[in-house]
Amino acid sequence: MTFEQRAPSMGLLIPQEGIYEYSDSISRVQYRQLRSTLGDDVPLLGVYTSKTTGMPFNYISYVSDSYQFIGNEALNNSVRSSIAEIRTPIFDEKIQLNYNWTMMYKEMIIRHALNSRIAGDIYPNVITINSYDGSRAANLSFGIFINSRNNNPNLSFGFRNKLGRLRQVHFQHARTRISTAVGGYMEAFSRGIVQLVEDNFNRRLNEDDMLKVLDAIESGTGKNRRTSISTFLAEQARDTTSAWDLFHAICRFSTIEGNLNIRIIMENIAESVLVIPTQMMTVVDQVNQARQ
Repeated sequence: MTFEQRAPSMGLLIPQEGIYEYSDSISRVQYRQLRSTLGDDVPLLGVYTSKTTGMPFNYISYVSDSYQFIGNEALNNSVRSSIAEIRTPIFDEKIQLNYNWTMMYKEMIIRHALNSRIAGDIYPNVITINSYDGSRAANLSFGIFINSRNNNPNLSFGFRNKLGRLRQVHFQHARTRISTAVGGYMEAFSRGIVQLVEDNFNRRLNEDDMLKVLDAIESGTGKNRRTSISTFLAEQARDTTSAWDLFHAICRFSTIEGNLNIRIIMENIAESVLVIPTQMMTVVDQVNQARQ
């Protein structure tokens, strides 16, 4: 089926021939049929975005006719429905968009706090990532939100590698589909998240471990971010640095990072520092097997 034939089922309106539009409280997007200089249709669609109603659309990039559109709020609402099924309310929601409104990073913090003597109150965090230009697949992952103590900034973080994620590429023939398993992951976090903090707090890093992580930060995000993290760790004036200290330092800066691509890189590096408790991994594996 062509993009035009699939547009209504993807939630797109057709205000006029060759234009397909979607808008919600987050942003707006139009896909416009591109034509050759001779006026012939080509199998490409221009991507135009706008932040709010009344603002003009700006050309951003293009996608193929096989692009499978997923609306930001359509994705988020499916997650909210899954959270509602486990009868645990959402504590807060936070959203971040990139500069041209083609990528969304959405956090839904679930009111199910666990207390750690080291980190403070820790909440499960359900994270959705979506793009309108095909640069990233639609993703659903799970993470943590830390309500820090002693006037320290709150921290948020999303697992995407060690604990898995749900992913759907923007292609009409893709076999994978986003499906939610919030209840199962909640069980995993309830059983293991405090132990995760304890284990990594007690795991000391040597100089080589530290340098490898800092090198990865510099390579992926630039020297300034490496310097900021190194300075923050030095100011703690501790004899040795734990895996949790390093994870905490990276997340301190990734949480406030304005560039979404860099934020995701920093979170991936922070995740690589952590050791996941065996019990937690066992529960997550059971959830993943049940979804298949």
